[in-house]
Amino acid sequence: MSLVALFFFSPLILIIIHAWRSNKRSNTSLHIPKGSTGWPFIGELIPFLKPHPSIHMSPFIEQRISKYGKIFRSQILGRQVIFSRDAELNRIVLQNTGQVFKIDWPMNFKGLFGKYNISLLEGEAHRVNRSLYVSFLSLERVRGGLLREVDRQASLILDSWKENSLVYFKEETRKFAFNTAFKFVMNCDANNPEVDQLRGEYINLNKGMVSLPFNFPGTTYRKALQVFSFILSRSNVLKYINQKVKERQQQINDGCEGNADDLLSFLLNQIALSEEEIADHLLSFIFAAHDTLSSVIPLAIYFLEGCQRAVDQLREEHLHIRKMMESRGETELNWTDYKQMEFTQCVINETLRLGNVVRYLPRTVTKTIQFKGYDIPSGYTVMPAVAAVHMDPSLFDDPQCFNPWRWQRESSSPARNNNLMSFGGGQRLCPGMEFAKVELSVFIHRLVLAYVWETEEPDPPMALPMVDFARGLPMKIRPYMSPIV
Repeated sequence: MSLVALFFFSPLILIIIHAWRSNKRSNTSLHIPKGSTGWPFIGELIPFLKPHPSIHMSPFIEQRISKYGKIFRSQILGRQVIFSRDAELNRIVLQNTGQVFKIDWPMNFKGLFGKYNISLLEGEAHRVNRSLYVSFLSLERVRGGLLREVDRQASLILDSWKENSLVYFKEETRKFAFNTAFKFVMNCDANNPEVDQLRGEYINLNKGMVSLPFNFPGTTYRKALQVFSFILSRSNVLKYINQKVKERQQQINDGCEGNADDLLSFLLNQIALSEEEIADHLLSFIFAAHDTLSSVIPLAIYFLEGCQRAVDQLREEHLHIRKMMESRGETELNWTDYKQMEFTQCVINETLRLGNVVRYLPRTVTKTIQFKGYDIPSGYTVMPAVAAVHMDPSLFDDPQCFNPWRWQRESSSPARNNNLMSFGGGQRLCPGMEFAKVELSVFIHRLVLAYVWETEEPDPPMALPMVDFARGLPMKIRPYMSPIV
């Protein structure tokens, strides 16, 4: 049996070795960054994916930077990859995506979230579809109904907690993020059983996004595809959309459109969009809104638990805001309140920098470029190592320290702000960046005025490669007793 297997697989092995050797001999006339290629075909995939604490630079990156410099070459699954910790090169890549560089997300991202996902579109298609998100998340809409709804959803989650209990913050913030996203996407309330079911399945779908795209029985990707087919398949989403269309049309006929200010209604009014495009846009919005928020909030809670000074300053800021609300005779936050959350924005920026939810932003080179004496050939993948830039001591003093004060106006600098790349950059800057900060700020506002939290057991954030907490970040909570003035 072993001889038969050897007979069948030997040609494949020889082809892989030949391609590997040919690739090593190619581009010899170019001054390509130094590096290593690892094993044939798989290259350095295993050390690249090795889990590590998210508040530290990846050992894979750190070891190669110390050996080859801030820009180095690697090979992963047959792809030639240039990793960059150079902030200037990273900005060039992000600013010129769509011109010299194009998007290079893993193939399983397209397989799971659809070809019309805004993250995969390029050129005019990306510009047009991005404008839809910018329009939907307009300042006027965020200042109005979206802000109030975020406040309501945050209050619902916090009010459900029992005093002096153990809270798993990762799960609770997932609920907040998913419930809020579904409310904005299809006007579904949290008490809808369908929302709760979809939330659990969507988590599995996200896991499939960062798995190897091998559709074999038992693999994470295969399971994710099965989840997508069963719960979030195109047909099921389109059935739900068609149901909503009929409901909205009936409301119009009755002269009462009801709660029609959601993403679904907004997209249905775009006559150029097909049903498949609408379905992909809905999934894109849910993924973006859920994934970032459910990671950043637990990270902020984790960092704040170890920095009482920051918690005290946050409470001082939010007690002042609550006093303003009371003077107006109101209990809901408004846009003026949000704009008063200046130190909160410092906490958010520092959480994004140190937590490193976004670690890489891969792009494919479409035309050979030169940078600082190096040639980066067409066809290579450039991997801006965002997390490595955020941990660069030449850009951030004491980079492994949680220090939100570094972002205050008197101490922050344009150069430092330009090196925070968590929301991307250039024409592909996240269209929901401001809205995401509103969600984060509102949740923090409600949390610091309602509870005190402390670690139940050590649970540091890990890059797996997506940032997560192995135990779900369990914290003991007790009511916060505000000072009597």
